[in-house]
Amino acid sequence: MADIIKFPKDKEYIETFDTFDEPIVYTISRTSDYSLESTICGVFNSADAVIIRLKRLLESPVRDGDKYSVETHTLRDQQKEEDLG
Repeated sequence: MADIIKFPKDKEYIETFDTFDEPIVYTISRTSDYSLESTICGVFNSADAVIIRLKRLLESPVRDGDKYSVETHTLRDQQKEEDLG
């Protein structure tokens, strides 16, 4: 059975690990189809920077079977994580 959560009355919202006021960072990863090894090609602070790097990666000599993926992450600091506890 789940624990009952008492909501703070002095705040308009409940702070969680997925609040939307955190900075977003993007990563590009390349995975080899043959060895299944994954390499992070970069960490970026904007989607525009991701597109520029992806374009450069795709225009470089082709590595047959490599797959590229873009992921988004929220950037958290130690103080914000401690405040959740």
